[in-house]
Amino acid sequence: MKSIKSIHPLLTQGLIIDPHFCIGNLESELHATFASSRQCGDYTVYVDNPDLNEQLDAYCEPVSPKEVIKPIVITGKTGNGKSSLLANWLQRHAADTKENRTCLENEEFVFWHVGGCSRNSTYVGRTLRRLMNGLKRHFDLSPDIDQSDEKLP
Repeated sequence: MKSIKSIHPLLTQGLIIDPHFCIGNLESELHATFASSRQCGDYTVYVDNPDLNEQLDAYCEPVSPKEVIKPIVITGKTGNGKSSLLANWLQRHAADTKENRTCLENEEFVFWHVGGCSRNSTYVGRTLRRLMNGLKRHFDLSPDIDQSDEKLP
């Protein structure tokens, strides 16, 4: 039987250590992966609902450039297609806005969160921290966000 010390070089061989890695990034990647698994592709089928797409388009279209659009929460029973609807709509919306955006406009901030797609997704404090870190990165905000669980609400 091999010892851990003799196996360690085999385990670390070929691994890339990212000095900027953060467990919050991993959680965001889990949510993004969940979303991509719901998008129409080679191995998935999605039946589009034009009425719901139009409602989302109308909700997210500002009336004036300074209008602030409030966050939206989509609810429904498990398996009703909430994640698929949003994943496919966001994919289309991102492509549409990228085509029509000038270089002076800022990208929209989208916080993709699916309750239940990971163990941490149901912890309100960790979700809030992930949201705050996302806002900080997107808008280049300067205050540091405490990463300790003890200081979470």
